Amino acid sequence: MSDLLLQLDKLTMQETYSGTIGQANAVALERIPTEIWIKIFELCAAAEALSPIRLSFVSQIWRQLISTSPSVWQYIEVDERLLRYPSALRTQVDVWITNSRPL
Repeated sequence: MSDLLLQLDKLTMQETYSGTIGQANAVALERIPTEIWIKIFELCAAAEALSPIRLSFVSQIWRQLISTSPSVWQYIEVDERLLRYPSALRTQVDVWITNSRPL
């Protein structure tokens, strides 16, 4: 896994020096296979269950990948603050159940 992250870092750094950061990120996204991105998102979700929501705000590409990858939504963590608000809790659970299908 660390080799994968090093490769990702290397690709991003190479592109950063050859253009703007925005262009570098776009090129890195295109050069790294979708399966790798999904695996990275899965690892993030395993570490912090709410990360799919947070990561989906990074870019449209990430949002689309995350929302169409059920395996990213296989972990759920109920926000304790929502226990006082059953409808909000229900919404959070529904989002995870909907996005995790067909797992």
